[in-house]
Amino acid sequence: INVSSTHNAIDPRLTVVNGVPLLVWTEYNGTLDVIHFAVPNANDSGWTTEPTSLTEASSNLYALKLAVIAGTTWLVYFSDLQDQLRTVTLSGTPPAPGTPYSGQINHSNTGIPQQCASLADVAGVPYLGFAEYDGTSTKARVSRFVGGAWHEVSVWLRETLRSGHHIAGPALIIEPNQTVIVEEGWQAEVSGK
Repeated sequence: INVSSTHNAIDPRLTVVNGVPLLVWTEYNGTLDVIHFAVPNANDSGWTTEPTSLTEASSNLYALKLAVIAGTTWLVYFSDLQDQLRTVTLSGTPPAPGTPYSGQINHSNTGIPQQCASLADVAGVPYLGFAEYDGTSTKARVSRFVGGAWHEVSVWLRETLRSGHHIAGPALIIEPNQTVIVEEGWQAEVSGK
């Protein structure tokens, strides 16, 4: 399936878009690492690499994550041009990338995302978990995509909260058997029980 017979495929990921299997991977094109897409042939005898690839000028793209969220396929990748995580949605048959969302996902203006660990559907909203180096140490971070932009989400462990503690949304409160979502504009208060 590789575009080149001499370059390695990196980070292959498989998903389904509009009922069509989609393989996504990074491959060196002789200058940069770019993202390629392939779908099965019409007679299921093999795979066809799509002519559209995802590239950014002067940037290597890698560390792919895929998830279907509320019926939309999301691709997250790392762009080393400005050390940024980027996202794009995939649609159509065969699936093709839309315009990458290039707004800042990183929480710190000077932070460098180390890796994207997960992309998840939380009540129909894309949530992204990643590690970010802020110049001192690497921190676990969470962002969610709402209103056309990524927003930082605070994450709390329930056992560390005391009675009367107020938590403003957006936030996740993680308990042993559930995760409580506190939406933007709402707040949670820990009761005495």
